[in-house]
Amino acid sequence: MNKSEISLLEVFRILKRRKNIIFFSILFSILAAFLYNFFKTPTYRSIVLLKKEHLIENNNQQDRVGQIISLQSKDLLETEMELVKTRNVLNSVIDDLSLNIIVTKVVLPDGTTETLKESLLDYQNNYSNKYNTSVYPKINSFDIGLKTKNVKFVVKNDSANSFEILDSDIGEILNNSSQYSELDPSEWKINIQWPTINSKGEIFFEVKNYNKLFETLSNSIGVYKRAKTNIFEISAESKTSYAAKTIANAIANKFRESRIHQQKDNIHTSFNFVDDQLKEISLKLDNAENELSYFKSKEKIATIDSRSKSIVNFLSTLEAERMKTNLELTLYKNKSISINKEVLREGFVDQTYLTPEKYQSTNSPFGALMTRLSNFELKKLELLQRRKEIHPDVILLTNQINKVKSELSKYNKNTVTAFNIMASALKAKRNDISTLIRKYSKQLEGLPEQENQLASLIRQKNVHEKMFNLLLSKREDMRIAELSKMQDISIMDFAHEALKPTSPNKRLNLLLGSLFGLMLGLLFAFVKDFSNKEVNDIYEIERDFDFPILSVIPPYEKNVAKTIDTTDSVTNRFVTMMEDNLKYKEAYRTFESKLSSLIYSKPKTVMISSCEESAGKSSAAANLAITVAQSGKKVLLIDCDIKKPRLADIFGLPKYSSGLVDYLTEKTETPNIYKPVKLTKNSNLLMNIDIIPTGVFSNISGEILASERMKKLVDNLHYYDFVIFDTPPITRLSDALSLGRIVKNAVLVIRPGQTIKESISWTRKELEAYNINFLGALVNDCEVKASSYKYQYGYVEKV
Repeated sequence: MNKSEISLLEVFRILKRRKNIIFFSILFSILAAFLYNFFKTPTYRSIVLLKKEHLIENNNQQDRVGQIISLQSKDLLETEMELVKTRNVLNSVIDDLSLNIIVTKVVLPDGTTETLKESLLDYQNNYSNKYNTSVYPKINSFDIGLKTKNVKFVVKNDSANSFEILDSDIGEILNNSSQYSELDPSEWKINIQWPTINSKGEIFFEVKNYNKLFETLSNSIGVYKRAKTNIFEISAESKTSYAAKTIANAIANKFRESRIHQQKDNIHTSFNFVDDQLKEISLKLDNAENELSYFKSKEKIATIDSRSKSIVNFLSTLEAERMKTNLELTLYKNKSISINKEVLREGFVDQTYLTPEKYQSTNSPFGALMTRLSNFELKKLELLQRRKEIHPDVILLTNQINKVKSELSKYNKNTVTAFNIMASALKAKRNDISTLIRKYSKQLEGLPEQENQLASLIRQKNVHEKMFNLLLSKREDMRIAELSKMQDISIMDFAHEALKPTSPNKRLNLLLGSLFGLMLGLLFAFVKDFSNKEVNDIYEIERDFDFPILSVIPPYEKNVAKTIDTTDSVTNRFVTMMEDNLKYKEAYRTFESKLSSLIYSKPKTVMISSCEESAGKSSAAANLAITVAQSGKKVLLIDCDIKKPRLADIFGLPKYSSGLVDYLTEKTETPNIYKPVKLTKNSNLLMNIDIIPTGVFSNISGEILASERMKKLVDNLHYYDFVIFDTPPITRLSDALSLGRIVKNAVLVIRPGQTIKESISWTRKELEAYNINFLGALVNDCEVKASSYKYQYGYVEKV
C-alpha cells in the first residue's frame, strides 16, 4: 500500500474517531442557522431596469474641435452607474420619502400607548390596512427641515387639530428654537389628521442622522450592468416590500432628474448666448425690412439690375458668413473663459457636455478619471463619519482626490488650447471674408446713388435674414441635442413589490450552516487529533512505533464493566472467567501464546507494566495468569507494585496478608505464597495459580526489588512454567527498571486515549538503557472490530 493510500485510510480513521465532534459541530451550526432565520428581520429587494440609449451617428456634424474633445471625454456606462449613488441623488430620495423620520410610538386619545418603530413611509402605507383608522392619526405629510443630528420629538394635538412640536427629551418647543430646523416654521409642511373630533393625542418621532442614513441607504443599493448590453439595474433593499419598491423607483427617477439638470446646466451658457443673438438679429432684420420698404415707397424704385443684384447676393452671403464666424469665435472664447474660471475655482471642470453625440457611450481616459474621483469623494464622505479631517486616512484620500483633479485639469487645458487654435483659425477666416467684402463692395460704388442705397439696404436685409435663419437653425439643433442628451436614460421596467423576502434565505442558510458546521467539525477533528498527545488507536501505535503488538483487548461492554465494578463474587471479576464473552478469552489466549513463543527461559518470567496509571496492567496480569492456568500450566503471580498493590484485593486474599515486602525486608525467611479463593465449582485448573501479594504497605524504596533476596527468589522458581510480575508504571517510579536487572523481559500495557505517545518513547529508551528485553505491547480497551484483520479473532459471541 502506497503512502497516499495510507494517508487516505488515516483520514477515514480520524473521521471515525472524531465523529462526535463533527456531528455536534454540524448540529450546532444548523441550530445557529435556524435561530438566525427565526430572529433575522426579513429583507425585501426590488429592481428597476434602465437602458442607456445609443444616439445616431452623424459624421457630417463632426468637426475638428469635436475630434479633439472626443478623445478626452467619452462617456461611460459605468460612470453613469456610479452617479446613481451620489449624495445629490440619495439625499433627494431621503427628503422626498422622509426616510430619516421614524414613528416610534403613538399615544391614542384614550391614553393607550402603542410602540411602532417603523419609518414614516411604512406607517403611511400601512395606515389603512394595519391600524384602526378610527383612533390612529393619519400622517399625510411631515417636513420641518430637521438638521442632520439625531433628534427625538413629539407632536401633541390639543384637541382642536392644533399641533405643538416639542423635543421629547428636554420638552423644548422646536418652533421656538432655530437650532433644530433649517426651515422657518412658516415653511413647515405638516398635515396630520386625528380621526376623532376634539381628541387629544401624541405622536413620537425620531430623526435619524442624515450622514449615517446616507451610508445605510448607499449600502442597501446595488447597481449592476447586464452583460454585453447597455442595460443596467438599480436594486434597493428594505425591511418591507413596499419601501423597497418605493425607494428603488424614487432612486431611478431622482437619478434621471439629476442627470437632466446636469445636462441643462452644461449647455445653458451656450444656449442663452445663441438665444440672445437671435433676439438681437430678429430686431435688426425687422428694422432692415422696414427701412427697405420705406426706401422703395419713397424713391419709387423697386429693383436693381441683374448684375448688381448678383453682387449684392454674394456680398450678403459673405456678410452672413462673417457674422457666423464671429458667433463661433465668441462661443469658443466664452467656453474658454468659463473653463478657466471653473478650473481656478474647483481645480477642474466636467467637460462631458462638450462631447459630440456620436461618442456618448464610448470609453475615455477622462471618463475613467471622473469615475475615480466620484469613488474617492464617496469614500471620503463615508470616512468623515468616523474620522476627523486630520486623520491619516482622510488626508490620504484628500491627496488622491487632488491628484485626480490635477489630471482632469490637464484635459481641461488641452481643451482650452484646442479652443484657442480654433479661435485663431476663425480670426483668419474672418479677415479673409472681410477682404472679399471690400473687394466686391468697390464694384457697387459705380452705381447711381439711388441704386447704390437700394443695393445697400437689400444687402443689409439679406444678411440679417440669413443670420436669423442660421441662428434659428443652430438654436433648434442645440435644443434637439439637449433633449437627446437628457433622454438617453430610459426606464425599461419599474420596480414592483417583492412577493417574498430575499433575506434570510432559509434553505440556503441551513445548507450553508450545515456545510460550515461540517467544515468546522472537520477542522476541529483534525486539530484535536493532531494536537492529541495520547495514542488514539492501534494504527497509530503501528505507525509511530516499531515494536510488536502482542494482543488487543476489546473494550468492556457496559454489562461486563458493571458486573466487574459491582460484583462481590471473585469469579465475576475476570473476563477470562466469563463463558459468554469469548472475545476476551481469545485475546488473552493470543497474548499468552505469543509470550510463550518469545520467552525461552524456564520458568518464563515477564514484567507487566505500563507508562501511566489506569492503563489496566494489574487486570491484564491477573487475566493473563488465569489464561495460563487454564491451559494447564503452573503460574506464579507476584505483585511488585509496592505503592499501590491490587492483586490481593482482586483475588480476595486477606487484607493484611504478608507477602513480597515482608520477605525482602527479612521479616520472613520465605515469601508467603497464596492460592486464590476457589473461583468456580469446576475450576480445579485454577489451582495452578499461586500469588505473592505485596504485603503490608510500606514506604520503602523500590530498589529492594533489585536486591539479592529478590534475585534469590527468582532463581528458585523452577517449579513454575510462568512467573508474572505486576510492576508500577515505569514513568512514575523506577521500581520496574530496578526489577529489570533481574527479570529481563517486559511487556507494556497501552490504553488508547490515555497513554501518552511521548511516554511510550521515553519508556522504550529507559528499557533499552537498562538492557531489558522489551517483548511488545498489550493494547487494552481497544475496539477489535475496528482493528486490522490480523487483530480480529474468529470467535462467535453467544446471543
